Amino acid sequence: MKINAYLIIFLLCPVLSFSQWALQDPLPQDSRLRDVFFSDAMTGYCVGDNGTIIKTTNAGSSWIVLQSGTTQTLNTVFFIDGDTGYIGSNGFILKTTDGGNTWTTFTFGATLGTNILSLFFTDTNTGYAGGSYGKLYKTTDGGQNWNLLPKFPLPVLFTVCHDIYFKDANTGFIAGASDPAEAGKKIILMTTDGGLNWTISYLNNSYVDSFNSMSFPDANTGYAVGRSWGINDINLIKTTDGGVSWFQLPRIPGYLKSIFFTDALNGYAAGSETFGEYDGKIMETTDGGLTWTTTNFSPQLYGLFFTDTHGYAVGDDGTILNTAIDGLAVDTFQNHQISLFPNPAHDYVSLKSENPEQATVRVFDAMGREIPVGKSWSNDTLTLDLQLLNQGFYIVEVINEKRISTAKLIVQ
Repeated sequence: MKINAYLIIFLLCPVLSFSQWALQDPLPQDSRLRDVFFSDAMTGYCVGDNGTIIKTTNAGSSWIVLQSGTTQTLNTVFFIDGDTGYIGSNGFILKTTDGGNTWTTFTFGATLGTNILSLFFTDTNTGYAGGSYGKLYKTTDGGQNWNLLPKFPLPVLFTVCHDIYFKDANTGFIAGASDPAEAGKKIILMTTDGGLNWTISYLNNSYVDSFNSMSFPDANTGYAVGRSWGINDINLIKTTDGGVSWFQLPRIPGYLKSIFFTDALNGYAAGSETFGEYDGKIMETTDGGLTWTTTNFSPQLYGLFFTDTHGYAVGDDGTILNTAIDGLAVDTFQNHQISLFPNPAHDYVSLKSENPEQATVRVFDAMGREIPVGKSWSNDTLTLDLQLLNQGFYIVEVINEKRISTAKLIVQ
C-alpha cells in the first residue's frame, strides 16, 4: 500500500491555496477512486477500481466498504436521494434502492462494451448515461431500460462523453471529444428537447484531447475543463448565458479531470500535472476562473464533490481528501485535536473539549452507524458510557464552534 507514504508526503507539503485539505484516515481500501458523490451533507459514496464502493454516513469521518458484486472498474456514481443511486461501468449500470446495501445490474445487450463514464438524472425516472464510442443512453423508467439515443447529426464525429449535466428536464449538455479519440477536439453539445437532438455549443479545433468535466453553479453560469497540452492549448471555458455560448478563460496547466464550482465565482479543479503517478493537484479560484492557486499532492486525483459545508477529492490508492468551506474547520485523525482517556477503554472513556456545553458529540461504529451512548459533563471533561457497546473499533466525533474533530476509540 502507498497510503502511508502519501500521508507522510501530504503532512510535509506546504499548503499554498486558500482551502486546507486534510487526508481522510483510516481508509478501508487502497484501490484507485474515480468518482465521489454525496446525497446529503453526511452521506457520501466513492467508486473506483476492482469494483470498489465505499460509503460514509458522517461526512467522511469514517468509511465502510459496500459489496458491488463485481471486480470491474466503476467509473461514476450518481444518487437521486438517500436510497436510490446508480453506478456506471464497462457495459453495465448498477442500481441500489436501499442506500447501497444491495445492487442490481443492468447490462446493455448488443452494445456491451460501452464504458459508461457519466450519469445524470433529472428526476426519479429520467436519466442519461454516456461514455465511450460517443454513445448516449436514456432511461424513462428509473433505470429498468436504457435506450440508445440516435447518433448525433453533427458536422463532426462525437467519440466520447465524459460528463453530462441537465439544468432542467429538457436542457442539457454533454462534454467530451470529437473526431478520433486518439486526437480528439474538445467539444460541448447542447440539447433543448430532452436529448432527442443535439447541437454544437462549443468546439475547439486547434488542439487535441477532450473536456473531462463540467460544473454549473447556477442556471446561467457554467464551466468546462480538460487537459492542456501546451501553453497555447485552452482547456478551460465558461458560459454566462446558460450554455448558449462559451468563451475561453486563461489556460490552467495540467491534466484536469474534475471541476466543481460552489457558486459563480468560487471553484475547484482536480487532476495532475502530467500523466505521472505522483503529481496530483487541486486548484482553487475565487474570481470566476481568471486566476488560480494550487495545492500539490502526491497521488493523482480524479473526482470532486462539494456539499454546503465540505469538499471532497478522491484519487489513486484510496486517497480521500476533505476540506471545509464557510469557515468550518476539519481535523484529521493525525492532528489529535481531541484526547480520549483511557484508550483502549472498557466501561467509560473521557475526553476534553473547549466550551463543552456547546459541543455535539457522536459515536460511530466501524460500519459508519451512529451508536447512542450516555454522556455526562464535568467542567471541560465529557465522560461517555461504553457499557452497552461491543468490543471493537469506534470513531468519536466532536463538533464545537465550527470545528469538527475526530478520534479513534478501541473498546475492550
